[in-house]
Amino acid sequence: MARKHGRSATSARIRTGGERMRNDLCADTVHENGLSVATVPGLESQMKPYLERLGTLSMQLRQTSSQIEHSVLEVCNSFQGIATRAKTTVSRAVSFLADDDRGQENVSFETLIQNCSDTMVRILNVTLEAGEVSQRAVERVQQMDESAAAIRTSIQQLEEISKENRMLVINARIEAAHAGEQGAGFAVVAVEVASQTEKMQKVTALVDDLAAELRSLAASTLADLQRMHQRSHERVEECRREVHASLEDLRRAHDGMKSMLVDMTDDGALLASEIGSAIRGMQFQDRVSQRIGHVIEDLEILDRRFDEIARFGFVSVAHPGGEFSAYTMHEERELSGLSVEAVSGGDVELF
Repeated sequence: MARKHGRSATSARIRTGGERMRNDLCADTVHENGLSVATVPGLESQMKPYLERLGTLSMQLRQTSSQIEHSVLEVCNSFQGIATRAKTTVSRAVSFLADDDRGQENVSFETLIQNCSDTMVRILNVTLEAGEVSQRAVERVQQMDESAAAIRTSIQQLEEISKENRMLVINARIEAAHAGEQGAGFAVVAVEVASQTEKMQKVTALVDDLAAELRSLAASTLADLQRMHQRSHERVEECRREVHASLEDLRRAHDGMKSMLVDMTDDGALLASEIGSAIRGMQFQDRVSQRIGHVIEDLEILDRRFDEIARFGFVSVAHPGGEFSAYTMHEERELSGLSVEAVSGGDVELF
């Protein structure tokens, strides 16, 4: 505000000085060369373009100042937008990767990876447990095989006993044929048959015990296998649900990442646009430099022409004010009352 006030005061002084100079020249004031304004033909018309140029220069400076403020404000807004979008992008990335309490619908990648790891560990534990149960089942099957081998041995013993009994029968028949009515040898045969029968009963009892043991082992193995199957089925279902949930989390995370990347792409495009606007806004110094250079050139022209009037009482150019027609910028030509279609050089002069 202080700078604006200073510029306004300077402009007022320029206008006041121009008016005072015009009044002094229009009055019948005598210069050092002894000539008055009234005695110099056309002097007032010669000075009029230069006096009017003072007001135009003031307007040029005010407009240049306004353009500076507008460009600086545009640059500040562009950089503010850049900073805001950069913070938003960083915040999205941090919130997407961080492990915070956001509920089951929106978990972080760290939590998601940990959940998948826990699920895989549980699947491995189930597999190990199933392997242990299978190992016990194999051991019991081996015991059943050994029992079956013992049964085969017992059966072979029964076959041997059967052969011996057949031999006894044959011997008994032979003795009966030799003895005729005398049956003394039959008593021995009866004793041997009784002994063999007792052996067969013992072997049969042993076979029964082995069969019972086999049945018990088979029942125990079957029960273990059934329990293993049930528990494996339940845990497989549980793991399936957990894996399905983890896959759903991965899908949501993928969708979230895709959406975030799309948003970041859009933000990047806007960021590039704002950076371009900021760069274009920062080029205001070219316009300012050229317009101030034009004002300086006009002031130098005014200085030379006023010096000529003060020293000689006339202007040394054929067309006073024609020196100010070299403007190429649209705003300058418009303020100066020149044709804006004459030059189409844009906002800055091209060299």
